[in-house]
Amino acid sequence: MAIGVNIDGLVALCYVGIVGITVACLYVEVNLTLNILVHSTLLIIIGSVNSVRFLIRDKISRTNFDGDEAVIESVGASEAYKFPILGSAMLFSLYILVKYAGKDIVSAFMIGYFMLIGMDSFKGILNNYTFIGKYKEDDPESIKYPILFKDKKIFGNDVSLSKFDLICLACSIVCGLLYVATHHWITNNILGIIFTLFALENMFLSNFKVGAIMLCGLFFYDIFWVFGTDVMETVAKNINGPIKLLFPRKVIIESNKDLSLLGLGDIIIPGIFIALCLRYDFLKAFNKKTKNRTYGAVNEMFQRFPKPYFWACLIGYIVGILTTVAVMLVFKRGQPALLYLVPGCLGSVIACAFVRKELTTLYNYDGDGELEELLKATEDHLGIKREDKSEEKTNETKAE
Repeated sequence: MAIGVNIDGLVALCYVGIVGITVACLYVEVNLTLNILVHSTLLIIIGSVNSVRFLIRDKISRTNFDGDEAVIESVGASEAYKFPILGSAMLFSLYILVKYAGKDIVSAFMIGYFMLIGMDSFKGILNNYTFIGKYKEDDPESIKYPILFKDKKIFGNDVSLSKFDLICLACSIVCGLLYVATHHWITNNILGIIFTLFALENMFLSNFKVGAIMLCGLFFYDIFWVFGTDVMETVAKNINGPIKLLFPRKVIIESNKDLSLLGLGDIIIPGIFIALCLRYDFLKAFNKKTKNRTYGAVNEMFQRFPKPYFWACLIGYIVGILTTVAVMLVFKRGQPALLYLVPGCLGSVIACAFVRKELTTLYNYDGDGELEELLKATEDHLGIKREDKSEEKTNETKAE
């Protein structure tokens, strides 16, 4: 049975909650546990909803079908196995740089890096919530990004740049400069939130097995680097960059000791698994035989549908966050959040599947295959033959 929550209303409430608690911190002491819980949970809800909207727009309704074929880059098993290895290599590299190059140099590099990737992050934000550079969802002909240059070779890569890209880059640079000028926890959080939402909206797990592999691998990664060494703590405390969200313990911040932190990975990693649960719930509820594939019609259906796995996993995440903060306050030491978040997320989904007698279905779920079927069905509804597209691309290649 569907929970009577309107998706657009829920997302609006999430934004109000994040802005509200941020403003409150400027005037009163906000409970640390509440602050961390509100930011992490509401960001995951927003990112999960927008990940499904991406799927609706580019795989189901295909409102931009006249453009290049949309591609959803899914994380497969081979990539999931590499997550802990690549994460460890990056973390240890930052640790070495902090030790021998100095934290100021590393912080400057990280801020510059976030300014550049912030361009893509702002693209997602502006496309979702403004009409700057955005196509109208019911009018594919309105997709107009004035191109300054296209497929220009730069360091061996094809690079394209539009006026919309410059707008997004300018927004990212302004945010970065504000952070450099003030080093205020709010400017740090703005950049961190934008990057978090971009990651949640654009990282897709192909199925629950891949999600379990990724979470279990990073579970041990987090434990080792937090409890086994001082690497994680050193990097987190010495790099002044938006790689974490900061939460004030007091209204007047006198030193870094008055701030608590939560790494972006502790939101993004469980968050993309929770987003998978919401997409799974939606695809189960979606009538794949429906002929009306307009964005408006599909989005209307998206407003209210049963979300058992999404709510179960989100509750598991909340329990994990509460446990993390409780243990941190008791032992007065930073904790590897994934130690508590991974069992919370995986355990809640398994429990939900067990109660619903869907363990086998969940285990055999093939997200990539389902998306392929949706794309083919939409092409059939629109009378578009994919083979024709392939032949055209082959002919173009031969002509070149």
